[in-house]
Amino acid sequence: MLLVTAMALTIPVALAQTAPDLNPRQTEPKKPAHLEVTDNLQGEGIIIDNSGNLFKGHYNLDLIQAQSSDNTTESYMVKRGQFIINGEDLGITLKVNPDSWAVSKSQTGYTASGDVVDIYGKTFKVSLDAKHIRDVKNGSVYQVDGTFNDGSGVIFELHYYSVLKERQHKLA
Repeated sequence: MLLVTAMALTIPVALAQTAPDLNPRQTEPKKPAHLEVTDNLQGEGIIIDNSGNLFKGHYNLDLIQAQSSDNTTESYMVKRGQFIINGEDLGITLKVNPDSWAVSKSQTGYTASGDVVDIYGKTFKVSLDAKHIRDVKNGSVYQVDGTFNDGSGVIFELHYYSVLKERQHKLA
């Protein structure tokens, strides 16, 4: 009887020592907390195609402020975003490919460019050039001109008014 009890105790201990860890998060080291500044860039305006047709346009980009190499410009990484084009016979939502975007802001305006992808997986290039109009509470207003390119040429002219506002500070 004593031998059976001893074997019953050693088998679970031996299995526990060889069993794989089913919760790998316990072994991951914790990342140090740092302050993540998330800004938001939104624009509303008109879009013109090559035939002169007008469409409504909207974009929304969530930005993370990156390290700046000098005191005259600020660089941003795009965390997520989308562009929307609406018209009588057209309704398109394009998701931003965050890794492809570069945003740079100075006192006179900002430039932003990168890829957007439609629901079919087709990639388009967007380029924005913004002129600072004035500062407002928690942000700045810009007049934005840009292009929407399908790889073979410009298919839309983009004309927006946008607001860049500091939205939140959070520990990441």
